[in-house]
Amino acid sequence: HHHYTAEDLRQLQFMMGRARFEIFNDLQAMPAPSVVRSYGVFWEGYYGYKLAKKHRVNFFISLHGNYDLDNRYYVLKRGRYLKYLRYLIWKYWRELPVLRSADRIMAVYQFAADYAVANGVAPDKIRLIYNRVSPEIFYPLPEPKDAKFTALVVGRLIPEKNQRTLI
Repeated sequence: HHHYTAEDLRQLQFMMGRARFEIFNDLQAMPAPSVVRSYGVFWEGYYGYKLAKKHRVNFFISLHGNYDLDNRYYVLKRGRYLKYLRYLIWKYWRELPVLRSADRIMAVYQFAADYAVANGVAPDKIRLIYNRVSPEIFYPLPEPKDAKFTALVVGRLIPEKNQRTLI
């Protein structure tokens, strides 16, 4: 088992901020997992990467976006240059090593799989498994005659997610 030195922990606390550091410490104290799965490549991915490495277990990531477009381009387009610079530093300092270290990546959209490949992940490590709703399990209830149809979409309204198909 890998144990962190006091200096390692001070650096992590500085890098993460106090709240994230407390979460990381809580995760460190848990029993060794059989596998680690993280949702994304930001802090959750970094935690997963560190824990999988520490316990020498498989590391899986679920990708739900193209972080170059969803995060970096979004803030750059809005003129938030300092935040863009922080995101760019994060990409090369933490995100790419996390992404490339995954044993498997589950992309829930083609554009998320394309993002992973564009950032150095071998295509054979990626599985495209769409977020779908099963009509066999979830089906509409009979509507009252005077009901107005309403659709609720929970998520970011971006062209890649194609909410127009729902409408």
